[in-house]
Amino acid sequence: MYIFKWKPIKINWKDETSFPVLISTSIGGYEQRKLKSERSRRIWTYTFKKRVESDAFEEEIMDFYEARKGVYGSFYLPSFMQETKLSDDYTAGQTTISVNSSTKFTDTKGERGNYLCIEKSGEFEVSRITDISGNVITIETAFNNSYSSGSYVHRAYKVRFLDSLERNSIFNVAYTAEIKFQEVL
Repeated sequence: MYIFKWKPIKINWKDETSFPVLISTSIGGYEQRKLKSERSRRIWTYTFKKRVESDAFEEEIMDFYEARKGVYGSFYLPSFMQETKLSDDYTAGQTTISVNSSTKFTDTKGERGNYLCIEKSGEFEVSRITDISGNVITIETAFNNSYSSGSYVHRAYKVRFLDSLERNSIFNVAYTAEIKFQEVL
């Protein structure tokens, strides 16, 4: 699965939530509602600043958006909050990592925060957490790269774009853009 790698200048963690509801109108004209899931979905808004010297930034985001077929395809979204750091070096191929603190993560499948992301020189890798024992986290799929102690570890979420984006109109006149993402269950 793909990873959204563009760091925002601001993240809105307002913890906006939505519930998937099916709304229909009966023959008699009454509105009927059916809750499709008991679990709410989180919505995040990331704010980006346009790099004035180049349109490549906007083009890269649009290419990523179009490759996901707009709001259809899902991908991983790092929190970019640097929740913890590696306490020991990580060697490619291992399924355990040691961190300074594991309190921001969970090993409960389907629960928010049970993916983690490691970043190295602008490249990202994501894996699902399968177990946490103290500050040792076991991951489902080993990472392909090695990482040195002190490398940042972020939470990651499986998301999709919430709204449609249009090429050449992501950024407003103030050269900022807000892109909303919705959690995928």
